[in-house]
Amino acid sequence: MEDSVKEIYEQSSFMRLRSKTMDREINDIRNKIVRTGFADKTLGPVRESFFYLIVKAQQLADIPTWLAAQEKARASGYDEATVIALADQAVIDSQGSGHIKDLAQVQRGSPLLKLWTNFMSYFQTTFNLSMDSLGRTKWTDPMSIGRLAVDFFLLYTAPIMLSFYLREAILKGECDHGRDWKCVGTQVAKEHASYMLSGMLVFRELSSAVQGFTGYQGPAGARFFSDMTRAAQQAWQGELDEALVKSWWDAGGVLLHFPGNQTKKVFEGFMALQSGDTDIPTAPLFGYSKRG
Repeated sequence: MEDSVKEIYEQSSFMRLRSKTMDREINDIRNKIVRTGFADKTLGPVRESFFYLIVKAQQLADIPTWLAAQEKARASGYDEATVIALADQAVIDSQGSGHIKDLAQVQRGSPLLKLWTNFMSYFQTTFNLSMDSLGRTKWTDPMSIGRLAVDFFLLYTAPIMLSFYLREAILKGECDHGRDWKCVGTQVAKEHASYMLSGMLVFRELSSAVQGFTGYQGPAGARFFSDMTRAAQQAWQGELDEALVKSWWDAGGVLLHFPGNQTKKVFEGFMALQSGDTDIPTAPLFGYSKRG
C-alpha cells in the first residue's frame, strides 16, 4: 500500500499536496506565510502534527477513489495525462478540495461570505453530489429511483448511523448505549435533517435547532462576541463560581488560540467520572450521555 501511495504521488501533484489543500480551512491555515522566529521554528512541527490523523483518515477514502478512477479511465482508452486528470477529478468531486477553483461560489466570496461558510467544505461536496443524483434521476423509471435511494443512503444514512453508534451510543452511552430504539430513531431522524441543512448557506445555521440545541451564538467566526459577552455578564455578578470560570475559559480560548471548549469538556468528563455521575471510562475524551 505504501508503494501504491508513493506511485500516486509521483504521478499526481494534486494528490501529493492533498494534505495541504483538502478543504478551504486547512488550505488557508497551512498556506499562511510562516514566520521565522524561534517560537515559530519550535512550534512549527507541533502545528503540523495537528492535521496528521485527519490527513491519514482522509487517505482511506482518497486513495481507493483515485485508484478506481484511474483503472476506469485506462479501461476507457484515455491517454495517461487524461487518466491522471480524471482520477484527480474523481477525488475532487467525491471528497471536495480546498483549491479556489473547486470551491462553491459562496465559499469563494468576500470575507463576510467566508464567515458564514466556515467548515462547510465537506457538506458542500455532499450537497453537490445530492444535486447530481437528483439531476440524473428519471422519475418514471423505478430503477433510476432505486439508484437515487442508494445514493442518498450512502451519502446520508450510512455515515449518520456509523457516526451515531460509534460516537454517541458506544462511546457516550446515548439511548441506553443504542438499545433504546425509539430514542435512536428520534436522534437519527434529527441527524438526517441537520445533515441535509448543513450544505446550504444560512439554512445550516438552523441545524442546531433541529437537533434540539438552544442559544444559537452565530457562525463559528463570530463566536468571540457571544463568548466575551457571557464572560462580561458573569464578571459583573461579582461571584467566583463555575459559570464565571467556564465563560472566561471559553473567551480565553478564542483570544489565546487554545482549544478552550475541548479542554473544558475533558475536565468536565474527568470530574463526572470521579464523582460517579458516569461510569464511562472514555468520558474525558468523548463526553458522556447526560440522559442515560
